[in-house]
Amino acid sequence: MVDATLVRKMAHAYFGNGVVSRHWDHGWLKSAWGAYLECCWEEDQKGPEALDSFLWGKAEQYFNECESYQRPLVTNEYNNSRQLLDCHVYQGGAWRLHMLRRGMGDVLFWQGVANYLTKYDQKVVETEDFRKELEAVSGMNLTCFFDEWIYGRGYPELKVSLNQPNLVPGS
Repeated sequence: MVDATLVRKMAHAYFGNGVVSRHWDHGWLKSAWGAYLECCWEEDQKGPEALDSFLWGKAEQYFNECESYQRPLVTNEYNNSRQLLDCHVYQGGAWRLHMLRRGMGDVLFWQGVANYLTKYDQKVVETEDFRKELEAVSGMNLTCFFDEWIYGRGYPELKVSLNQPNLVPGS
């Protein structure tokens, strides 16, 4: 029987063995896919609400870890070995993949992923290889996205307020 955990393990193995990260710095290319394809499997099996639920859980795990420390996804500076496989890499990386998918659209995103996997099958990769394949298929310049979300530290913290308009005429 296939379940989300099995899908995560298979994706983790496939993205780690089919394309191999040049250094630990680019380990998110393996680990984030395990976490993200687990979410995608839930979406396929149970619908978009299941994807949203899984992603919300991953966001909570990532944000909780960010209370202790924040770091870029691609880095060679670690305070301890646990950070090689932390929530930044898995859950935070899954969210970055989802943001790319939503920004590019399903067809272009998955075509870019397929091109990346085909071109780099049994080869050593870095994050820039992935970015370039997404750009090639979409025609988009993703440098700013990667600079902010992959190479940047943490996530933007937004402060917002809501001003409700007066909905009652004449008051």
